[in-house]
Amino acid sequence: MKEIKENINFLTEWIEFEHGHHPKNNEWFWYVASGALIIVILAIFLSNFLFAVLAIIAALVIILTGARKPRKIKFSVGTKGIKAGEKFYPYKELGSFWIHYDPPLKKELIIKFSKKLSQHAKIPLGNADPGRIRNFLIKILKEEEHEESLTEKLAELLGF
Repeated sequence: MKEIKENINFLTEWIEFEHGHHPKNNEWFWYVASGALIIVILAIFLSNFLFAVLAIIAALVIILTGARKPRKIKFSVGTKGIKAGEKFYPYKELGSFWIHYDPPLKKELIIKFSKKLSQHAKIPLGNADPGRIRNFLIKILKEEEHEESLTEKLAELLGF
């Protein structure tokens, strides 16, 4: 990784939270636990014990993820790729990008990977200049609008 850092000229760098954070109140946690309890009761009633265990695990993951506060990390757009914290995405692995800019609600760079199984990564832009980033990336990657998936919409509805 050290070799990569030395060979990249960065167009722009910024520090921002790794993802948006919506503080959760106690009510939110009770709703998740109640929903899980209902699913567990239904699963037991239907004699589907594996599904009951999976529901409990899913509820725990949702609760732990909801309680976790995001870290502030350094993002960079450079001549060889895009860096998010310790993760480096070389342009040869990326298929396209989209800047979702609708302040104050959304201000993020979405990069799609060229591999079929890999989806995409969302990078919060914070105080970075989206126009400057777009003008640079359009010379390297295809600009392609990203439609939010049902999972992303559901996560947003749940406060993630």
